[in-house]
Amino acid sequence: MNETGMTLAQAWNYGGLLMWVLAALSVVALAIVLYLLFAQRREALMPTAMENGIAWPHVRMEGGPLTVAIGRSRLGFDWHGRKVRYVFLAAIPVASSGFYAKLMAGIIRAFDDAKKRGWVEAATDRGNLWRAILKATRVTTK
Repeated sequence: MNETGMTLAQAWNYGGLLMWVLAALSVVALAIVLYLLFAQRREALMPTAMENGIAWPHVRMEGGPLTVAIGRSRLGFDWHGRKVRYVFLAAIPVASSGFYAKLMAGIIRAFDDAKKRGWVEAATDRGNLWRAILKATRVTTK
C-alpha cells in the first residue's frame, strides 16, 4: 500500500492497461516537448539553415540512438531569414557525433547536385521520399 491506501494491484484494476499506456504516452510527449525546446534554443544561438533549402536543427545528448526526422514543404518557408524546404531534425548522441557529421556532409553534397535534389523533390509520399534520399546519398555518405 502507498499513501493513497491502494496497492499496485488495486491501481492496475482501477485504471487497467489504458492508464499505463496513457502514462507512457505522457512521458514520451514530455520528452518531445523538451527536445523541441532545446532545439529551438540551439537555433536561436546559431541558425542551421543552409544552401539549397535545408535546415539542420539538432541537439546533442548523452546516450540513446541517433534519431533524424525529415520534414518537407513543397512551397518552402522562412527559417531565420532563409527559405527552407527540408528540415532534418536530429537528436545526436555524443558518441555518434563523428558519424552524424559525415551523414550531414553527405546529404548536403547530395542536395548540391541538382539531379539528386530533383529525385528528392519528385517524391510523392514518405516512402518515396526516404528511397530518394537513400538513392541521392548512396555515394556521398560512405
